[in-house]
Amino acid sequence: MTCIGIDAAPSSATALDQVTLGNGFVQSLRCNVQTISSLSDARDKKYYRSDSRTGFLMKVKSRPVQLGQKRMV
Repeated sequence: MTCIGIDAAPSSATALDQVTLGNGFVQSLRCNVQTISSLSDARDKKYYRSDSRTGFLMKVKSRPVQLGQKRMV
């Protein structure tokens, strides 16, 4: 766990893989980009599995969709 700032504390004494920025009085985050993005994590995916040969995530369940194009006159 990593805690940055005055009185920054983890969510619990046993927290792992967590970064805490500041304490409860922090009202904004400032960085050199417009947004802070969360990363996509395979553990959050419901219908994906990892292909052990390639290491890629493969979609297990899908719904067939037919797309068409409307002609503009």
